[in-house]
Amino acid sequence: MYCVHVESIFFGKKDSLDDLSPVEVTFATEQIPLKELIAQAVMAQVDSLEQQQQSDDARRKRFQRQYLSAEDIEQQAKEGRIGLNENKVLQLDRDACIRHALAGFRNGRYFIAVNGSRPTTLEDQIILMPNSKVQFVRLVPLVGG
Repeated sequence: MYCVHVESIFFGKKDSLDDLSPVEVTFATEQIPLKELIAQAVMAQVDSLEQQQQSDDARRKRFQRQYLSAEDIEQQAKEGRIGLNENKVLQLDRDACIRHALAGFRNGRYFIAVNGSRPTTLEDQIILMPNSKVQFVRLVPLVGG
């Protein structure tokens, strides 16, 4: 069994929302495709959020902040504030969250570091070690530069 420690890192102005909590994911095999790692990590993040004493809206917003679309960021930058669009809150169901996270990776909204290396495609095969460390790093574009 391969235990993977996953944390999500969000660089940018912190607001009243907490970061997503680190989660642990276990895999039976040493080698997995990146898309499987993302899917399992997202399911663990959703499970973790559902166990927290927060409103459904607050949980959705915490998840969405990690995977906010480039179009939303660009539009909000024009308006002078990058944050969550209250009218487009992602529904917190596993399938939708996984699709959103996979699309976010494909579109460069965040990158992933696995034991110090950086996979570049969803099909990349990840070699796990016991107690692997994975970071989802949210990319936020600079405005005005």
